[in-house]
Amino acid sequence: MAETLTLASIHADGTAHRRWPQVLPTPDPWTFLIPTGWPVVEADGRQWASDHPVLAVFWPDRWYQLFVLLKRNTTGFYCNIIRPPVYHPETRMVEFVDLDLDVLVDDEVRLVDVEEFEARSGVYPVAWRAAAWAAADELVQLARDRTGPFHPAAVRRWRAFAARA
Repeated sequence: MAETLTLASIHADGTAHRRWPQVLPTPDPWTFLIPTGWPVVEADGRQWASDHPVLAVFWPDRWYQLFVLLKRNTTGFYCNIIRPPVYHPETRMVEFVDLDLDVLVDDEVRLVDVEEFEARSGVYPVAWRAAAWAAADELVQLARDRTGPFHPAAVRRWRAFAARA
């Protein structure tokens, strides 16, 4: 098995949010496989796991991140609006600041957690708030157009990779 990495989501104030203690690297930079049943640890210590494989996809220059939910008969996307991720080589950890605003893509495209974002965004610098809204708009458009990471060819490629892993 390939050497694992850790994903860590933090709040803007630096406190823990959620952690994936073990994820597998993929041939794609900034893309990680979370196999079925691998743990997710909440800040309060509660643990849970997905009943399907998930790909975590980041871009070092984007204010969003995708969880590609490779369900048995469909593919869904949970997209977090984040600060661009940082890789810490000394701990093999990808860390990102979750900005509370999300885009959910399944049978429809929905912007979710707007109230949570609005409640917390007062502590964010103005540039972060602007980047978050721009990232959400970009994701919604890409998802509606089925382009970029939402293109059917990208989904087929990710499914094929997860099936081989």
